[in-house]
Amino acid sequence: MATVQTTETKRPILFERLWQVVVFAACAWGAAHVVPGVSLDGPVRRQLLVVVVLSLFDQLSTMLSRSISRSGVPLSVGRLFRRNAGVGCFGYTALLAVTVLAGPIAWWLTSRVADAMSWPFRVEGFWPFVLAPLVTMVLTWLPVQLPRLFTEPALRPLLAGQITRVLASIGGFALLLAVGLIGFEPDAWWRTGITLVVLACLYHLPGVHVDYRAEGWPWIAVNRAMIRASTFALLLGLTLNTLLLLAAEWASPHLGVRMTIDGFWTLVTCAAVLLLLTWAVSTPPALRRMRRVLTAQNLTGPADAVFVDVRVGRHGFTLDAIAPRPPTD
Repeated sequence: MATVQTTETKRPILFERLWQVVVFAACAWGAAHVVPGVSLDGPVRRQLLVVVVLSLFDQLSTMLSRSISRSGVPLSVGRLFRRNAGVGCFGYTALLAVTVLAGPIAWWLTSRVADAMSWPFRVEGFWPFVLAPLVTMVLTWLPVQLPRLFTEPALRPLLAGQITRVLASIGGFALLLAVGLIGFEPDAWWRTGITLVVLACLYHLPGVHVDYRAEGWPWIAVNRAMIRASTFALLLGLTLNTLLLLAAEWASPHLGVRMTIDGFWTLVTCAAVLLLLTWAVSTPPALRRMRRVLTAQNLTGPADAVFVDVRVGRHGFTLDAIAPRPPTD
């Protein structure tokens, strides 16, 4: 049975697509001014024209990759892989290449058009074609999610949690910069700001977590398990945060503005501040939601049987799902 799209259903989709184009154009402009090897100067009108063309090429490459993913080609490649592993691996590699190269191809096509039209846009070398789309993708992730908070109510708690944790990481980096625990080489404030946001988002991406399912556990046993899991997650998160801050310090020169952290204990202090900040932001809402759901199921006593899926991770508690309570006879 065919689905008829009314004007009301088309309007949010059209708004989301338009919002994605606007966000991409703004983030691509920021990436062009941050990534070494990419130059975008001249009058504002010319710069705006360049990012518009870049946005159009990006939308075309994105539509191509989506068309391939929805056309049944991945399913055909999977069947081919079961018949012939070598040919199937080649097919998967080709699909992955199309997806990964969509961004660099858009930047390369824009640079070719800019050369032909004598526009003030240059990309020199191989790595800028890799880093510029990556920085643009990192910068666009958060703004692109914002309309989904209003158009997809079912995903609102999950999206709100993700956005809150990313903002907490960005705010943590800004706090560390303000108190002098980390430093940036002197540069324009907006370039430093863009670099800080990119580093904070990259720092936020990797995660470790502990999942457990409480099926018929007493509520007091769930609390004890959460405390044990929290201790493990905090120690592991502190170690991972320290390593990620080292990686951010190493990666910062490739983004045009170098970040510096002086000394090992300063590094550990920064990791601890970021860890506690993200936990303070993400954990209370998850615990309140868990308590609210369990209370609605009349599971408030310490000996009541609890059916719940919990994830304790580097960024705090996230409540993945509430397992349904088995019906009583």
